Amino acid sequence: MKILAVDDNAVARAVLKAFLEKSGYTPVIAEDGESALKIMQQPDAPQVVVLDWMMPGISGPALCSKLRSLGLSHRPYIILLTAKNDKADIATGLDAGADEFITKPFNQVEMLARLRAARRAVEYESELQQRIDELAALVERHKMLEDLIAKNGGSGQAGASAKSTKGDTAPQTPTLQLSTAEIDQAIRQGCAGLGWNEVAITAKPAEGPYTRPPMMAWSGFFVDPAEVWLDFILESEADTAALLFERSMRKRPANDRALLDYLAEILNLITLHAHSILEERDNTMIAPFLSRGLKLGSLSAALPIPPAPRETFAIAIGGATLGLTLLRHACPVKQKTAGQLNRADILAAPFQPSDAYQIPLLNRGTVLSERFVERLIAFARSEGVPLKLSVFEPSPVAIQLNPQRTERRPLGQDDF
Repeated sequence: MKILAVDDNAVARAVLKAFLEKSGYTPVIAEDGESALKIMQQPDAPQVVVLDWMMPGISGPALCSKLRSLGLSHRPYIILLTAKNDKADIATGLDAGADEFITKPFNQVEMLARLRAARRAVEYESELQQRIDELAALVERHKMLEDLIAKNGGSGQAGASAKSTKGDTAPQTPTLQLSTAEIDQAIRQGCAGLGWNEVAITAKPAEGPYTRPPMMAWSGFFVDPAEVWLDFILESEADTAALLFERSMRKRPANDRALLDYLAEILNLITLHAHSILEERDNTMIAPFLSRGLKLGSLSAALPIPPAPRETFAIAIGGATLGLTLLRHACPVKQKTAGQLNRADILAAPFQPSDAYQIPLLNRGTVLSERFVERLIAFARSEGVPLKLSVFEPSPVAIQLNPQRTERRPLGQDDF
């Protein structure tokens, strides 16, 4: 995590820089308030600021006020370093927008504790904002899907397989046999939901390294108890996506975001029917992440897609062609203590699953964060129960496409 350290004293800056590096943080250094303001307005600005109270030009409290007035996309956590300890001074700093005070010269143990608290606060706010953004995006995409289906005379459930009634037949052993013919069936049913009945689908051999398309949509989910993660990737040229959008929506796309959301909803209809096929075999699907559309330039690195095995399909719709890639990734469920957990771990079962608790503390499919692990440890301690969690890791593709929620680093610090 990057931390901005602001101090006009060269020795103090050097001390802070060395301390932050030794503690595992990435220091960003500024020698005055003006420099700090410029740094904090950059797209990748630090989310924690440690600044001195007494500085020429813009003082620490004044810098706090200016940072709060900028309307930054992420609210930085601000720690004021000061030799002042009068209650009136503390009130002045807090009123200016500081989150925390540390007396100079700072105690290293105290500073580390304050920085851990800052990290927790920043991550909690980031998680909350991400959920808000995802909900807003989901509402907009559902509106688009309703409009798509209404304008094309289809149904989201068009052609879906009728699920067997429990009790009519003997219980089935869960399997993951999703054959080429069944994938073809899921694609056709998804397209029928959009009123596209003239569709030609060709299974293609996967040859050579995967080439990222200009536009793509991704959806991934865990299949239980098969313990397999499936990644579906819908691929399109920009012109193809625009052409299909205009046919379906009877209007031109407002921007690339509209096209990407459109591709994501097409893929959602296809995976909906893949779910139905798997559910008929008594499998349960867990989808921890929202499906999403992406442009080629939005990915900083190549997707971790192996040359083989992967399954690819060409979908021809009235002269326009989309691609679909399916990846199967072994995804075993593991038992872990708090000290073994990582940020990308996902709960395979609710916690706490005891009959004594009708409402679990965290539901199945929860993507673990440091805040969630703290809640789990606190609960286990208060109840005197061992903390042993059933978790699984998403596929490498899912991890790369959801970096804000799957940064790979240890979370637990207690093997309780």
